[in-house]
Amino acid sequence: MKKDIEFPKVENVGICAVPSERGNIWKVHLLNLHEAPLLNILVSTRGYGRQKDHDVKTSELRHSKRP
Repeated sequence: MKKDIEFPKVENVGICAVPSERGNIWKVHLLNLHEAPLLNILVSTRGYGRQKDHDVKTSELRHSKRP
């Protein structure tokens, strides 16, 4: 169960979102402030917004990077 999984505190890792020149597209960067490389990275994203007076959200996308 989820409550049985240990989630260690993440330290010395940052994130920044930079708007693209092409409108509402963003580039997101993960910043490693450690000396050692990051291993087993999982990024999960979902978009939110409004379109034609309705709330809209995108599917959840997941990308995994392993050494």
